[in-house]
Amino acid sequence: GMILINCIILAMYNPLYDEDHWVNVLISYTDPIFLAFFVAEMIIKFIAFGFWRQTLTEEEVPDLPEEYYKTGTGYFRDPWNYIDFVVVLFGCLGAIPNIPNVSAIRVIRVLRPLRAVKRIPEMRILVSVLLQSIIAIARVALILSLFFFIFGIAG
Repeated sequence: GMILINCIILAMYNPLYDEDHWVNVLISYTDPIFLAFFVAEMIIKFIAFGFWRQTLTEEEVPDLPEEYYKTGTGYFRDPWNYIDFVVVLFGCLGAIPNIPNVSAIRVIRVLRPLRAVKRIPEMRILVSVLLQSIIAIARVALILSLFFFIFGIAG
């Protein structure tokens, strides 16, 4: 719920508005609140899962889902938690006053909707396919640039 509300408020941002405009004022007031919720969620997950726990056995904790016995329960054992960590870390850096290029750090707020990827399994598939296609497109662009280079030299 908080991620969705935060996404809606961030989508209202318009760089053409003055800093005194009510939309920018709303974002400046709500951003620290959302950041506090996200930091609290991350800390609770650190406490609950640990940073990098080893794989558990069924004798130690009998009520976990099957995948936790294979991969472990640590916060950083789930690759999707890296996105959460980076977004929260840069959010905290952006909240520190007197940091140069704070606008570049605040751009990372755009990644906050990716936090919803963990909660919707279909989104995980979509993002994974998108990342795989970006790698394939980069390879095609590399081959295309090689052709341009060869034909540029050939004249």
